[in-house]
Order: sequence, then structure tokens, then C-alpha cells
Amino acid sequence: MSPQLNRGDYVVLLTLFKRRFIHPGQRLVFDHPQYGRMIKQVVSVDSEQHTFWAKGLSNESVSIQQIGAMPFESIVGRVIWLIKPSRN
Repeated sequence: MSPQLNRGDYVVLLTLFKRRFIHPGQRLVFDHPQYGRMIKQVVSVDSEQHTFWAKGLSNESVSIQQIGAMPFESIVGRVIWLIKPSRN
């Protein structure tokens, strides 16, 4: 999710939450079968299919189409805080 996340940044997750309360705009950490662990922003949610679509905020990010619809079960946690160490 660069430019918002850079190597060395810390991400604090909420892991105990009801997955049915996912909504667009939230940042989630999830496990993708091809790309591994990802941090992306939710674009849309299909509550009936228990899936969500997510995107990165960088032009270099994997596209929504490449990520595809992800099952709720793939979610590791919801990002609640970003910590950026000072860069001297």
C-alpha cells in the first residue's frame, strides 16, 4: 500500500472483530493464495457470498482484477493504526 506504507512501518491490527461488519474504505490484512499476505483497502463487499474486493492505493499495486473476490475467511485483521518510525 505504498505510498502510505513503507518498509519499516508498523501496522496494528484488530483481529477479533465480526467479519460481517466489513465495509468499503477499511484497510484489511488478508492472505491471498497467489500473492501471500496483503494490506489493501476494501472497495466493495458481497455479504451474501461472504466475499470482498480490495485495491491498493499505489499505481504499482496489484490490480483489483488480479486480486479478485476474496473470502471473508482470508482476513487476518483490520488495520486500526499505522506507526511510522522517524526517518532521519
